[in-house]
Amino acid sequence: MKEEAAAKAAEYAPMMARAVNELGMQRTIDLYTPDGTKVGTWNVSEPKIELVWKQKETLEFARSEAPHNVEKVVAPAALTYPDVIAYIEMTHPSLVMEQVRPAYLKLLAERATEDGHVPDRNGELVKLADRKKIPSDGKGRSGWTKATKNRPGGRDLLITAWRMRKTQAARELMPIPDQGQGQDG
Repeated sequence: MKEEAAAKAAEYAPMMARAVNELGMQRTIDLYTPDGTKVGTWNVSEPKIELVWKQKETLEFARSEAPHNVEKVVAPAALTYPDVIAYIEMTHPSLVMEQVRPAYLKLLAERATEDGHVPDRNGELVKLADRKKIPSDGKGRSGWTKATKNRPGGRDLLITAWRMRKTQAARELMPIPDQGQGQDG
């Protein structure tokens, strides 16, 4: 059943992504068995907004506002030079550059306005980032109804409905025994 459910989720993901991203559909969908019993919900991943830092402006801002949060890093291209491991700054100084520490970017993200401005120490807003919308991929996760004294939980109800469907499908494939065979007369 797990494989069948995963295949259906993958099949419907593009449709769900379009519904959430383009049509503004609610992201929680009720799940029912064929007989109409609610067994849970499917929560479609929602679009996300992420900050895209303006590297030059953010580096200048950090140098001015919090220089201890600027660090030197090695450009990834440096790893192609065999002598870099021990002597990178001495032998390839152009490969060493500065970047803002990820922890400071996290702090700046908390202080950033909706349009990517961050206040400096004088309270003046400085544009450091742009917001970028990342559309939903349509994937999600399920949430099951809880079991009560009189009713099993949604997951168990779904498994039972799935087994019944498989059993019914198997019965439909079996030949119906001839009622007249095996009788004398």
